[in-house]
Amino acid sequence: MSNDIHETSYDTLKVLNYIINNDTLCTGEIASILQSNKSERSNLRHFKTIQAFFKNELGIEVFERSGRGCYRIINKETLQQALNLGDKKELLSYMQILKEVLPHYYETLDDNMKRKISRAEKEADLTYIFHNNPMEDFKNNHALKDVEKAVKLQRKCEFVYRDISYKEVRPLNIIFMEGNLYLACATEDEFNGGFKFLRIHLIEDFQMSVNEFNETEKVVEVRRFLQEFQTPFAVFQGDYQKVILEASPSVSKHFLQKKHLPSQEEKLLHDGKLLLTFYVTDYMEISPMIKKWMPHLRLIEPVEWKDKLTKELELYLDEMTNSSISN
Repeated sequence: MSNDIHETSYDTLKVLNYIINNDTLCTGEIASILQSNKSERSNLRHFKTIQAFFKNELGIEVFERSGRGCYRIINKETLQQALNLGDKKELLSYMQILKEVLPHYYETLDDNMKRKISRAEKEADLTYIFHNNPMEDFKNNHALKDVEKAVKLQRKCEFVYRDISYKEVRPLNIIFMEGNLYLACATEDEFNGGFKFLRIHLIEDFQMSVNEFNETEKVVEVRRFLQEFQTPFAVFQGDYQKVILEASPSVSKHFLQKKHLPSQEEKLLHDGKLLLTFYVTDYMEISPMIKKWMPHLRLIEPVEWKDKLTKELELYLDEMTNSSISN
């Protein structure tokens, strides 16, 4: 398997497989588990990824510290149920994404693994219908492999995007979100500190340079941002803004059961309403959620965003009214 970001994901799954079948894990063992000569810090990242994923996404604490650098693996039964392909459609959905979005990586799996995936799909299909966000057709996208190679080798590149020429671009990661593949990159553009999320299928005339880029202070800052951003509208180097929403009793349970953004905090009021607090970098990170849940979500703070939302809704209603009159 090539030494790229997908190999890193594969190694994380190997560590996950280990904790499913064992009762303890010491971080010093990870190198042996992976048969890796990478740094301890690099290997530790797999441990932290697993810990954060189950805690933030499924509400499961997986590890309990038992000594220096050692942990007892807890909630084993809940963990195994969460990973049961017959019970958790999300994991099978990820396999489908792998097949549809990155078929050339799916083809590298051994036949035994493919058979297991196929069997799991057939069994799950008896119960589940998968309705993911519409995904772009990447199978004929020749730019994808070139972008992957540039990310892996940390090579500067240049390309055309929406008729704009970009040069001296530092490609950092490929991000899959909301059914689309994005290239997260640092450019020479002054806007937003040069950081951009660019849809890969819109990239044309991609050329990789022979020159590698260094881990400059800016690149390190972007990588840190990529570990904490919440939506495609997140602003690099943007200040976090506290947002308070009020959810009606009829929809409160939907926000108590699921975090709609990682920064979500909740406070249940005596009348059944729910106060929701988020920390975002831009109005566009929160406004689509409010519009989706109208009229059950009310924006309380910040006041200037509340005014902006009100004006948008008034303009929309005016346009709708005028359109009805003209027809």
